Amino acid sequence: MALSSGIDPCRYAQLLEQFGEPIAALAGLADMRRKDVRIASLKDAEAAIAKAATAGADILLRGDNAYPFRLAETARPPLALYTIGDQTLLNRQMVGIVGARNASAAAKRFIEELAKDLSKAGIAVVSGLARGIDAAAHRGSLDGMPVGVVADGIDIVYPPEDADLQSAIATNGILVAESPIGAKPTDRHFPRRNRIVAGLASGVVVIEAAERSGSLITARFALEENREVMAVPGFPGDPRSRGANRLIQEGATMVQSADDVLKVLHTPQPEPMVRPVKAKRQMAKALTAEPPMTSTAEAEAAVSDPKDRLLSALGTAPVTVDELARECQLEASAAALRDAGGSAEVLQLDVADADAVDAAAQAISVKHGRLDILLNSAGINTANRRFANFSTKDWKAVVDVNLSGVFYCIQAALPMLRAAGDGLVINISSWAGNHINYLTGPGYTATKYGVGAMSEVLNMEEFQNGVRATSVYPAEVATPILDSRPVPVSDADKARMAQPEDLGDVVLLLAELPGRVCINEITVSPTYNRLYMGQGGSMAPDAE
Repeated sequence: MALSSGIDPCRYAQLLEQFGEPIAALAGLADMRRKDVRIASLKDAEAAIAKAATAGADILLRGDNAYPFRLAETARPPLALYTIGDQTLLNRQMVGIVGARNASAAAKRFIEELAKDLSKAGIAVVSGLARGIDAAAHRGSLDGMPVGVVADGIDIVYPPEDADLQSAIATNGILVAESPIGAKPTDRHFPRRNRIVAGLASGVVVIEAAERSGSLITARFALEENREVMAVPGFPGDPRSRGANRLIQEGATMVQSADDVLKVLHTPQPEPMVRPVKAKRQMAKALTAEPPMTSTAEAEAAVSDPKDRLLSALGTAPVTVDELARECQLEASAAALRDAGGSAEVLQLDVADADAVDAAAQAISVKHGRLDILLNSAGINTANRRFANFSTKDWKAVVDVNLSGVFYCIQAALPMLRAAGDGLVINISSWAGNHINYLTGPGYTATKYGVGAMSEVLNMEEFQNGVRATSVYPAEVATPILDSRPVPVSDADKARMAQPEDLGDVVLLLAELPGRVCINEITVSPTYNRLYMGQGGSMAPDAE
């Protein structure tokens, strides 16, 4: 009956009430000869089972022992669920986490930590695999019991950049879908997914939900099924927080840590849990917001725009530049590559952490089996750039990233580069790496010289293994590192400098050369050139 058209969960319940058993209901439907109902054949059922098996999925029917009991008790439980993963998790105590797709970086960081803490406490975390808050909740729960509810067919990855995340959930937890195999995402699928998230959970946590949002739809479903509704407070002036803040005003439990959630879950409640009538009415009123002004597809497209991603990542809580870079630049670039028909993924790590670098290299080896090109482009400097005020802390910070980070990456990648037979290492050094001047300071200058020396040693040692290295010495490039200079650089000067995309073209040139060719070093400078570059630092120390 789950495959029959014209029979939704509500009509199925009515049929069972009328006829008692599914077989009797089918016979009754056949006698009615309803034009709006098409009863699936045995052949249809066998085809659906075969498709599920091909996708690696199992089918849970309403009434099966493994069917989640909380979901079965809701007003509209799905007739069938497609699953990939550990079905026993569906009957564990579970918390739903929902929120904005265009969430701030601070909110995503908070939710990831919240999900980690709930997982450590033995609570499964369920969300809807959307961008933003959903993805952060899933990432935080990967070491625990992640539950992902897919809006489309369980074999479809949406959004596409979460392919690895969706796969990890299936491996470490369970994926759930109501839509049949192969179903493409449409706007009508997302509210159906939201009711499943609410139905599986004992309670739902809402964060950064606008007053007209799908997150509030999930909260409304939760309230209708007597689930606990919780919310993380946000800055009153942020439109993304108005819905969550209003929920708190109307009776939702305020969440500031995992302890707040655990306290709610572990507090004995009457069965069925009944809120005071006044509070329940107030909450219901708060959740009667209009549906979103834009479609889900439009909302997803908006979040994909790099400028929108930057604006979304900014919030009232402090956010580091590194976080913004990770949120906006790398992911946006990867998305652009995917949109152009290529493939790309982002692994976030600290290059100064040797263990993290090794883990990333291992992940690449396991997933892709090879590495052809390594581009080392990390670099920092400090505002203090004279020996007199250059502290040991400054020295260590610069050396750890600029020099040690390059070493860690080369060492971790070397086995795969050797295996490739024509592996290429491109090390982005600096003009300061072969033109001494006092403006860049002892730490930056020393480390960039070191990068060049490392490239030469690599060429001497590894040419017989087909590995070659190039040092790129760019002069001034308009990047955020300029903001650490003692004297700010004007916008006019930045515009005349080389731009990041110019270095991208240089890297592409090097990457396209055949393995028999090695360019040991290449120097890049803007047509506009400052005096200190050509004269080795004849300008006054404070000129920069």
